[in-house]
Amino acid sequence: MIATLHSPVPGLIKIVDHALTRVGRKGALAVIDVQGDPNPDVFDPGQESSSQAEGPAEFDGWFDNVDNYDGVADRTDEDEITVQVGSQANGGGFGFSPAAVAVSPGTTVTWEWTGEGGSHDVQADDGSFASEMVGDAGHTFKRAFDDTGTTKYYCMPHKTMGMKGAIVVK
Repeated sequence: MIATLHSPVPGLIKIVDHALTRVGRKGALAVIDVQGDPNPDVFDPGQESSSQAEGPAEFDGWFDNVDNYDGVADRTDEDEITVQVGSQANGGGFGFSPAAVAVSPGTTVTWEWTGEGGSHDVQADDGSFASEMVGDAGHTFKRAFDDTGTTKYYCMPHKTMGMKGAIVVK
C-alpha cells in the first residue's frame, strides 16, 4: 500500500494496524513526527496539551508522548507500592498507573498486570532490570529501590505509543 499524507500542523501522528491484536501483542505501529511551524488557524493546542505534557527536568522529555502523566505521585511514606501495567492510557490499555511515582529508599515496587492491552513487559531504560512479556491479569514483577535517583522504564512493544513510567527515589 502507498499513501500520501499532508499535515497542516506539526505533531505526532500515530499509525496502527487495524488488526489491533497485532498492535497490542506485536507492536505493529508507527509514529510520524511532523515538523514545521504551528498553524493556529487550523489547530491551536493552547498553552499545553495533556498528551504533550512535559515533566520536570529530571525526566528530560521522557513523558512528552504519554497521555496519562499528570505529575509525580508522592508515595514516600509507604514501604511497598503497586503500579498497574496495562492501565487505560495512550488509546487503550497502554499505560502504567501511576506513570511517575516518588518513593523512599528501600521501597519495593510491584508492577501488576491488568490483562488489558495485550502482552506487556517492564524494562528499565538503563538496562538494570526487565520483566518477562506477559498478558495475564494478576501477574506481578517486583523490584526494591534502594538508591536515590530517577529510574525510567517502559514496555518494549508499546514504548513508542507512550507506555512509559518513572520511579523517583528521594
